[in-house]
Amino acid sequence: MQHDALLKRFLGGRCPHHTLLYKELGRLNSRPELVSGLRTLNHEILRPCLPTDLILDLDSTVETVYGNPSGAAKGVNSHKPGRKSYHPLLAFEGKTRLNLNAALRPGNTHSSTDSIAFLQQTFEPLGKRQVKYARFDKSFGGEEFYSLWESKRIGYVGKMKWTQRLAQEVQTCRYWTRSVDEDRIIEGITLIYQATSWKKSRRVVVIRKAQVFDDGQGRIVFDTDWQYEAIVTSLTWEPIDLWRFYNQRCCMENFIKEAKNGFSIDRIATRDFKANELDLLLKLLAYNLFERFKRDCCESVPFGIFSLRSDTHSAQSIGYAQTGKGLRGSVRLEAIRNSSSPVGMITSII
Repeated sequence: MQHDALLKRFLGGRCPHHTLLYKELGRLNSRPELVSGLRTLNHEILRPCLPTDLILDLDSTVETVYGNPSGAAKGVNSHKPGRKSYHPLLAFEGKTRLNLNAALRPGNTHSSTDSIAFLQQTFEPLGKRQVKYARFDKSFGGEEFYSLWESKRIGYVGKMKWTQRLAQEVQTCRYWTRSVDEDRIIEGITLIYQATSWKKSRRVVVIRKAQVFDDGQGRIVFDTDWQYEAIVTSLTWEPIDLWRFYNQRCCMENFIKEAKNGFSIDRIATRDFKANELDLLLKLLAYNLFERFKRDCCESVPFGIFSLRSDTHSAQSIGYAQTGKGLRGSVRLEAIRNSSSPVGMITSII
């Protein structure tokens, strides 16, 4: 980054060393109002881009740490088992790829811990814009969690853990709706189910899938071939439509990967927890700025979505020049080959 032409121009020809920036984070962590100020600034950037009806995708990720930074703890870590980590909670808007909110937490925190307060914090700055749908995986759940969506009349779709009790309920079901998708059969059914921790019954959609085996005369599916998954929902859609709508949530994994590879949200800057939370919010603010920059100033790439990667230093696949509108002044983007810029482009302010 010290040799980035754009940064050097904005900073007067010289980019400070990254260790100096880390020291500034440590100094600023004594001002708690900066965290709320960053969240407010983030929503000011997001507001022009957000749709009227939002889709909120909720997820968490693991950030492995080295050394002993404050707040880090041993938890579930599939990449580095036994290593200390942070476990941030993230909320993205499903249509626009934008990050709505983030919170840094210790590594031994469960995904759903403090999720209610986190969601309330996410709702507050949205103003007139309402969350219409919410999607989450089976790490989230519980009576209080579902009741929050229902009290706000938000249609939610969330994975459920496949338990023995639920499996016994499904065994009594006989009338499945079948859909054939190329080389597999998908069947769905709806039932009213109440888990032991729930205070009332809710609508649960069960999907089962099996590979198709052709014996030359017909298709054969054995009982042991089925793979089951359950989705709890407040929507009244058909099972197959709910399942497909939930599967679109997998794009959030790409958003998180983009934030990690392109903006290093998984690189822990300091040994102080508050400073690291400030660092996380700053990097996600940069992520949102870049997403808005692409939306306002760049033409769509016909061969796929342009993504920022830390190991990408050229824009060989982008063969266009675009004059952008919507930012102060006019911005001319020129795609170049083998650029020294991390994003592989030169930006000229005229």
